[in-house]
Amino acid sequence: MMNMTHMTDSQFDVHQPDAPASGKYLPLLVQWAGAICTAVTFVLAMILEGHGAEALDAKEINNSLGMKLVYIPPGKFTMGSPETEAGREAQETPHEVELTNGYYMGVHEVTVGQFKQFVADTNYQTDGERDGKGAYGANEAGKIEEMHARFNWKTPGFEQTDDHPVVDVSWSDAKAFCNWLSEKEKKTYRMATEAEWEYACRAGTTTAYAYSDDPEGLATGGNGADATARAKFPAWSIGIKGQDGHLFTAPVGQFKANPFGLYDMHGNVWEWCEDWYVPNGYSNEKQVDPTGPATGKAKVQRGGGWSSDFRRMRSAARIGRDWVAYRGCYQGFRVVLEKGSERAAQPAGTGRDAVAASSLRIQTQGNSWSYNVSRLRAIEKAAGIPEGTYYPSSEVIDGKPGPVYFPGCLNGGKKPARETTTLKTRLVEQQIEVFTYTHSGWHETDIADEIAEFGSQHNPKFRLLWQAGWNVHDGLGISKNGPVRDAVKIADLQAALDKNRQAVEARVEAINKKLGKTVVYLVPVGDAFVKLRAMVVDGQFPGVKKQSDLYNDDMPHQGRLGSLLQDYCVFAALYHRSPEGLKVTLDPAISDEQAALLQKIAWETVSKYPPAGVARVASANPQVSTSREAKLDKEFEYLVFDLGKGVELRLVKVKAQGQTFRIGSSKQEQEAVNAKYFNGKQQGKLAMEDEHAVTLTDDFYLGQFEVTRGQFRRFVEETGYQTIPELTDGGKGWDAKEKKFIGAVKRFSWRDTGLDFQTDDYPVVNVAIDDAREFCKWLHKNCDGRVKIREVRLPGEAEWEFACRAGSQTRFHFGDNDEQLVEFANVADAAAREKNLAPVTLNGRDGFPFSAPVGRLKPNPFGLYDMHGNVWEFCEDHYGKYAALPKERNALQTVVQGEIRPVMRGGAWHLTGSDCRCANRFIVGSTGRYATGGFRVLCMP
Repeated sequence: MMNMTHMTDSQFDVHQPDAPASGKYLPLLVQWAGAICTAVTFVLAMILEGHGAEALDAKEINNSLGMKLVYIPPGKFTMGSPETEAGREAQETPHEVELTNGYYMGVHEVTVGQFKQFVADTNYQTDGERDGKGAYGANEAGKIEEMHARFNWKTPGFEQTDDHPVVDVSWSDAKAFCNWLSEKEKKTYRMATEAEWEYACRAGTTTAYAYSDDPEGLATGGNGADATARAKFPAWSIGIKGQDGHLFTAPVGQFKANPFGLYDMHGNVWEWCEDWYVPNGYSNEKQVDPTGPATGKAKVQRGGGWSSDFRRMRSAARIGRDWVAYRGCYQGFRVVLEKGSERAAQPAGTGRDAVAASSLRIQTQGNSWSYNVSRLRAIEKAAGIPEGTYYPSSEVIDGKPGPVYFPGCLNGGKKPARETTTLKTRLVEQQIEVFTYTHSGWHETDIADEIAEFGSQHNPKFRLLWQAGWNVHDGLGISKNGPVRDAVKIADLQAALDKNRQAVEARVEAINKKLGKTVVYLVPVGDAFVKLRAMVVDGQFPGVKKQSDLYNDDMPHQGRLGSLLQDYCVFAALYHRSPEGLKVTLDPAISDEQAALLQKIAWETVSKYPPAGVARVASANPQVSTSREAKLDKEFEYLVFDLGKGVELRLVKVKAQGQTFRIGSSKQEQEAVNAKYFNGKQQGKLAMEDEHAVTLTDDFYLGQFEVTRGQFRRFVEETGYQTIPELTDGGKGWDAKEKKFIGAVKRFSWRDTGLDFQTDDYPVVNVAIDDAREFCKWLHKNCDGRVKIREVRLPGEAEWEFACRAGSQTRFHFGDNDEQLVEFANVADAAAREKNLAPVTLNGRDGFPFSAPVGRLKPNPFGLYDMHGNVWEFCEDHYGKYAALPKERNALQTVVQGEIRPVMRGGAWHLTGSDCRCANRFIVGSTGRYATGGFRVLCMP
């Protein structure tokens, strides 16, 4: 049994490891050479088995987060461990496994920086943050402390940078990240199955570790318990004799990769797998593409962590931990991308973005006014939709009726455990796409809040449909007889309905605003029923003479016609399709003529009611919205352009009207710049920065980010535009052979800079100023007039510098400390120094040797990203002295006051403090194009 006084990560496992065993020690060079030879033999074997073409297609890819993934080919291997392996456990029964599909696996564990992007994009709270119980954390003595709210993925008890693996995340948190990334890229990301994980870890080897059977190789092959930790933490008694150099987590990729090119498969952090965990769950029979048990109480973890003994870091070692409640500071995850999982385009339908003609997975919750599941299935069948999966409120769980959910059922409140577990599992694993709740009024709203929040965090496409009758009782109570009900005037009924609707819609709007997107929809059953009653009163509905004939009793429960109308409304809201024309045999007492009228009422009502999510309501372009910037915890007003194909361009409102600031640099700053960067030598160009008081005349919107390749691509796709570099002598780009930038070269343009890892999230470069202006003109043409936009152009220098400074008068918006730039700006740093990309670099590390995807670092106080560094940005001005700045149009300087050459601002990724200052100006040619230069957009309302 391990000494539990110092740590370890085994304290809350489903099982404990066996006692230690000794092993042989071999030279590391021989160990790794043997592993590589084994992997080569493995690949050759797959070729002979007919897997050659796919196995040799082991290419690395880079996704939109900058993650590198490597292709893992299909193949066979022996999963588990032989009885002779030191440290093995009885549950590791060896058995043959065949994986018939290749997949891509993250080269590294998911990092803090990557998880930050997920949180910033979704406002996600981890299970530990949401329930207030926190996570396990480490103290300075190396002891794992009990779960506490002060520990979470941001503060695990030890220092982590954006390059460290994220920890203190539950399995459900990891799953939410995968679901978000899947939706973002329209591909399928997940965690590895346990079989996929071990297959990738072994990489063709059969030894205890991917390099040999010798645990001492972990000093260079994996971050675990070692002499480094024992020297610092005397209470530790486990680990290898060698030193791996890290007390807690290590930045990803610091140890040797396995033969598949995967890092940290041994140690650093335990990695969640998709499978449920069952001890001794292996069969000794061959398995093909196994996915583990169907259910369980814990999920599998593999690989060991920084606090693990070497026995637990073996390729075959496995443990299980609670998938929601367990959040350890030594556990994280890595992702798998399913090969060929690009999402196909959805077929068009009769409503807005009609739901594909495939079945849905629906959890129902309701009362006696609920829709009829058997009838809805019949309607689906008539529409050619495969039968959906329904989890009804009459479902039996553990021999008891249910489920009935109560406020707090997902976030730690008082609730029946069997029901909570079932609902949580279904939501997290995306077994539920739609949750429907039915009631005649807006009762138990906390349930809607809670389920909408939890469901949408784990499934970006999750919907909650509230089937609201609103005034089934007519406001008359539940025991009025027929004559009284027949006397109700439709106008009074409609007025009561409208009043109730406003309250309901306000509640739904509040929920959706809190979530930052539309998750809760309303099914207007009450409106449809009033229309039916009006037709009856007017004698327009065949076979029904008075309103009371529509009810079954004095409760009042709607009768056959009202119930079927309700089912048609729910169908329309679920599938965004009209039920009109569907031939459904549902009730012999309802005639075809009556059914057709009900179908028409249902579709007219649902399709014209925006909160149902079906109505085609053309949105303004651009739109003005207000939302909270998570990294600043502050609300901003945004102007958002829809560029089509899911691409947006977002600008932040800068309140500048009447604001006076000093553009340029003071004499003191110039002297400091000369002393710091130029050995005290006077730089003539600084005279062009002589400060000058400027008063701005107008508020404006400025691009939150630099214009990206993806946004510029939409411009080119829509217009067929060719840039000046494409039409002339090309742009500049990276020559991999020479390891430097060259150009102008014809083959380089905005499409190709020689850096193939640059995705559409990177800033566009290799464009001339007139190319940037043409983009602005196109953007202005996209304005539909509902939001008044006077100008769309590049920012003037005064506008740019005012926005960059964000209220400061220091060298950078945050102060004068160059080294702090790495928090806010992609500049020449340690990463650039390691690649010899810049003659002068900072000591810190921003994580990007070249340009970075936009928005990866911290914003300034105005909510603007990358104002320092990343790429130079064109300004609309012509270069000139500040004393000549005009007093109108936000001091926009034209060629009248200045000269023909334009100006760029902000610096770039290969530069440091001198060039990335707020006041620095870079004069360029009128047709200049740069592999380090781009632009951002300004809109004048």
